[in-house]
Amino acid sequence: MEIFSDIISLLNLLFIKPLLVTVFILLFYRILSNRKDVVTEAVLIVKWGVLLYIFLDIIFYSVLLIFPNEEYDFVNRATGPYWWSYLIMMLGHLLIPLLLLVKKLGRNIYFLLFVSFVINIGWMFERFVIIMTSIHRDYEPDSWSGTSIPLYGDWSLLLIGVIEAVLVLTLAYFLTLKSKKEEISTN
Repeated sequence: MEIFSDIISLLNLLFIKPLLVTVFILLFYRILSNRKDVVTEAVLIVKWGVLLYIFLDIIFYSVLLIFPNEEYDFVNRATGPYWWSYLIMMLGHLLIPLLLLVKKLGRNIYFLLFVSFVINIGWMFERFVIIMTSIHRDYEPDSWSGTSIPLYGDWSLLLIGVIEAVLVLTLAYFLTLKSKKEEISTN
């Protein structure tokens, strides 16, 4: 279970947190470039990456319900005094990104930008839920670990987002080249 949690955390760090930067770079590339086909392919790559993460996260939350201690925390946070923040977290982090499965919405870069905002809001509310319910239940803050990002974390997320955008655009460029070659060879 801990390995699965580490995989989800790694995907969250490398793909979901810098997602906003990646989508902004794709949007700027779309505005500045005449290669709309590359951006469309890049949006599809990012869309399926987000959906893969969301599906893994749903599986993770479902598996957590098997363990009694985790089930208590899960139900307690969802029905406790901070239920509203838990609802915002679940909507933003898990449910609204599933709208990317709608074909028209999933191909729209502006909707992907909206989803990346919503995912980041859901991620922030996840931290809020964890910290506030822990304080509310009188857990000791000195025993917490890993609840905050250091100052250099913001800059590293920006750098990861730029690298991710360049990699996605490069992959999309090669995929569009391959599809154009196949289209030429069939004609």
